[in-house]
Amino acid sequence: MDKIMPRIKRSKKPEKPGVITNDNIDEHREKVLKTGKKFKYPFQYSKHKAIINSFIIAVAVLMAFSGVTAWMLYKQQTRDNFFYTFTKIVPVPVAKVGDDYVRYSDYLLRLRSSIHYMVAGGSEVDITTPEGADLIEHTKRQELTEAQKDVFAAQLARELDITVSDEEINEFIAFARRSGEVELSQESFEQAVLRDLYGQSLDEFKIFVHHNLLRSRVVKAIDSDAKDRAEKVLNEVVAAPDKFNAKAQEISEDEITKSNDGKVIDVSLTGQIIDPNGLIEAAKKLEKGKISELISGVDGYYIVKLDAKTENTISYSVIKIAFHEFERRFEELKNSGGIQECIAVKS
Repeated sequence: MDKIMPRIKRSKKPEKPGVITNDNIDEHREKVLKTGKKFKYPFQYSKHKAIINSFIIAVAVLMAFSGVTAWMLYKQQTRDNFFYTFTKIVPVPVAKVGDDYVRYSDYLLRLRSSIHYMVAGGSEVDITTPEGADLIEHTKRQELTEAQKDVFAAQLARELDITVSDEEINEFIAFARRSGEVELSQESFEQAVLRDLYGQSLDEFKIFVHHNLLRSRVVKAIDSDAKDRAEKVLNEVVAAPDKFNAKAQEISEDEITKSNDGKVIDVSLTGQIIDPNGLIEAAKKLEKGKISELISGVDGYYIVKLDAKTENTISYSVIKIAFHEFERRFEELKNSGGIQECIAVKS
């Protein structure tokens, strides 16, 4: 203790503060600032280091999320809500057609809707069984190809200056809301038809309608050969109406009716009528044995002959001349290596 006390006594006494005058005020200011810097620099260094560390962590998290997302989409091929929403926000590709990419969200829109329809009762196959797994794989192949065709149709549409307006989309939806003589409200249509049957929102359905309308117009615009063949067939059956059914059996490309000489028998005119090509509507306007003009359908040209009509039913015969040019061009592009896919889907 005695040894310590002398040391304490000998410690340097603090300097007495000098008198600050106008002559030495600058000197005192510099001295104070210099003393404060030793507290400032360590803080600046820590703040700079924290920013760098935060940036490194953010990059690491982003890379990890990107890796997980890529693995889930391209390896696991997930179709859950989170990653579907992600693909709608971030336009990641699922395939490439020519110079344009197929958006993963467009593929998932189609796939999720088809699978939802199966689960809602549109398929007799339980998707949880091995047969259901095979059906899903088939559906994945089908919907990926359809999404590629949508992009191919959009490319041709730009070349041909073909467009689809919002008004035309809304008109199509208004038509779809009519079920027989009953028109569903927009809310009922969205809930009972879109969400319950297809798992789609109204905005998603509008995307789907836009793709379909655009492709339908492109398919029709590029296939002049189909129209020439259809007009030739129309002239032949008008000249010989009694040979209509034989002609249907010979050349019609409607696989459902071809085996029955083109005949469609006793279609109900009550309740919900599904008539996408307007064949029933055209037949209703005819007299028995008369033949319609050329009907431009969504997948080809049709010719209809009325066979019988009552108050509640109608029977008619049909000849279909299908569109082929679009499919031919698509297959040509595919065979030339113009289509690349980012996911592995069974052919």
